[in-house]
Amino acid sequence: MYHLSINILCTAISIITPSDSIKNSATRLDSAMVSATHPYDDKLSPFGLSLINLRSTELSENIPYEEALKLLPSVDVRERGGKSVQADIAVRGGNSDQTAILLNGVDFTDIRTGHQSHSLPVDSDIISQIRLIDGSNRGLTGAVNLMIAPLAENYLRLNLSGGMYGYTYANLSGNVTRLKDGNVMQLFNSASFKRSDGYIHNTDFDNYNFYTRFQYNGKNSGRFDAQAGYQNRAFGANGFYSLKFPEQYEQTATFLGSLRWTLNKEAFDIDSYISYRRNTDRFELIKGSEDKVPFNHHLTDNFAAYASASLPWAAGRSLVSAEYRFGGIYSSVLGDPLPEAVGKYTKHKARHTLNLVLRHAKQWDKVEVNAALEGNLSPYGFTPIWNARVNYRPTDAWLLELTGARTHRLPTYTDLYYTATGYISNPNLVPETATMVLGRAAFSKGIWNAEFTAYYRHGRNIIDWIRENEDADWMSMQVTRMNTLGAELSLSLTPEHGILQKLALMGGYTDCGKNSGVFISKYVMDNIRSKACALASLRFGKHWALNANAGFYDRAGTYDPYFLLNAKLSYTVGALKIYIDADNLTNTRYYDFTGLQMPGLWALAGITICL
Repeated sequence: MYHLSINILCTAISIITPSDSIKNSATRLDSAMVSATHPYDDKLSPFGLSLINLRSTELSENIPYEEALKLLPSVDVRERGGKSVQADIAVRGGNSDQTAILLNGVDFTDIRTGHQSHSLPVDSDIISQIRLIDGSNRGLTGAVNLMIAPLAENYLRLNLSGGMYGYTYANLSGNVTRLKDGNVMQLFNSASFKRSDGYIHNTDFDNYNFYTRFQYNGKNSGRFDAQAGYQNRAFGANGFYSLKFPEQYEQTATFLGSLRWTLNKEAFDIDSYISYRRNTDRFELIKGSEDKVPFNHHLTDNFAAYASASLPWAAGRSLVSAEYRFGGIYSSVLGDPLPEAVGKYTKHKARHTLNLVLRHAKQWDKVEVNAALEGNLSPYGFTPIWNARVNYRPTDAWLLELTGARTHRLPTYTDLYYTATGYISNPNLVPETATMVLGRAAFSKGIWNAEFTAYYRHGRNIIDWIRENEDADWMSMQVTRMNTLGAELSLSLTPEHGILQKLALMGGYTDCGKNSGVFISKYVMDNIRSKACALASLRFGKHWALNANAGFYDRAGTYDPYFLLNAKLSYTVGALKIYIDADNLTNTRYYDFTGLQMPGLWALAGITICL
């Protein structure tokens, strides 16, 4: 079975390559509850093994988690501004709308648009690991799970930095753990602020994050896990959504919270949670000029309730679960017209969904079989879903895996209703569906780790913005079928002695074949076609460390390939670390979206104090 392992130190540790998970162990720091659980971490074992540890000497001290994901061969991160102020996260040839975003296993994907799904009140200072989940009912192409965990049982940590383009960053976080009569209580808090004047005109930003998590593990009452957070972002959007308007501006606010209860009684397991997310968004096509072009206002509410129970019996272990989700929006643009305006909102839409799962797993000496039948009930009717996986361990060092799944995704409210100059909405869209098969071989022995993954996905009714010619309006349509074929390779070396602490090489190739007739596609075909990344960690004596990562990226479409090199030099003594970060050392000019120039060299310096 597979369980997440979190390295808990006040200083950084390592990148976890996917095959490292072969030898994972239970996550505990003495009696502290430092592990995050979610529906795929139960005794039926999760799908997807790809991990990355943000508490890593290979990564920049201030790297946004979106940029860390960019290094993984299976993830495509398309940024519209510096420091990931606006980023789209996609998995294996998909797009941001097709990718689910989870926080400690709770799905907080935005129902309006994938552009907002990454707007969570956390940053890399408090994220312990990022896990990719494939073959599940989370997202059409996969899910990204951000795992929050403290550095130690009791500590207080301050991170301060500043640099080019008026960049300023501050994060204060800490944890308190108490043990009494066999019961464990843990309170973790974090607050951060990040700003910049912008690297080119109208790319300035301000970002505030507040996050808290309380966990209680009772000997007899089970485990309670509560989290809550708030984020406020404001940023100049230059030509983020239309190159014709360089004065765009956006302000978003996100509040979220969840409460989870799990109970493990001998072999019987119960898992349940409720969650809520509210997001507000004000988009200004011309900053501060609502009299010229009315602003777009959106308010979305997302509520979910989940419960599962699993029990072993002679034929293996079975699990049943149910999840109810509500997604509603008030907007000045999206939805059906309201009889009367509610403040600045003139339109509204809501939908309810129910997902039922029956899963069964059986494990023999070297083989594990895991399969599920699922049913999704939504306003679009009943949709059957399934997934299955077979694991085989010929030796302790090798893992062979074969996964198959059928997934689907409901249209976002932007897919259905967005209308503006040059854009025509389509409220008659239906869910996308995909069938995927994935094979994986992983090797882990001593200081060596390696993994190879190959996959194929056939998508139907893929939603895209298309037009008949260069002069026509963009239309939201479903004329696209897509066949996606890809391969990924990861290698890592972790010497036990010497200057070299870690070396990791990762690469991937994705080929998307689309059938959309004579139409021109806006989003679906701009995926990363190939990438190759390297990460290295060097330590000199007791105090000095040099860490670097480099990536070569080749995007399909009319984009030129580009190379990025980032490095960090740090000096650590006791509780104090002093560091210098430099992103894009080669000052490469590159684009993730046509016409949107990304930052060149961006250097900063900072300190961290951990007590």
